Amino acid sequence: MTTNSDALSEGRIRMDASCARVLDVVLDLPAYPQWSKDVARAVVLSRTPSGDVDQAQLTFASGPFKDVVTLAYTVARRADRARVAWQLVEAQHIEAMQGHYDLRADGDATDVAYALHARPGFPLHTALRRKVETQIITAALDALKAQAEAPDLDHGGANATA
Repeated sequence: MTTNSDALSEGRIRMDASCARVLDVVLDLPAYPQWSKDVARAVVLSRTPSGDVDQAQLTFASGPFKDVVTLAYTVARRADRARVAWQLVEAQHIEAMQGHYDLRADGDATDVAYALHARPGFPLHTALRRKVETQIITAALDALKAQAEAPDLDHGGANATA
């Protein structure tokens, strides 16, 4: 059962990039440190038989959620939609983390929704935690938009590993 304190915080943005391009950026985890100020390091630990990220280790470098985390990923694709979801496998300080990107193609643009729930291993009032999650979501969506819309996108491709 999910309580209100476990509810995901959400944000949305429209990107002037194809759904395939946005998905490629989202799945290129090793490139995150190049464009995301919050991720210092990202390593793909395993891939699914189809080549999608299965597990990855990310080092978050700022905010109350500073930690080295291992996340399990699920990727779902449809003709004009995609979802990349993750769930915490292990961490040093974070007790819970889950989230997802939902991408929906709209012509040459993509509508992106990002949902996140992260609970640190120290007491943090629900309202403050949700405010921090919203700040993380806003910064992540802005950085993702800038990267996906960059004219010279060269981020190594979704199958790159570090």
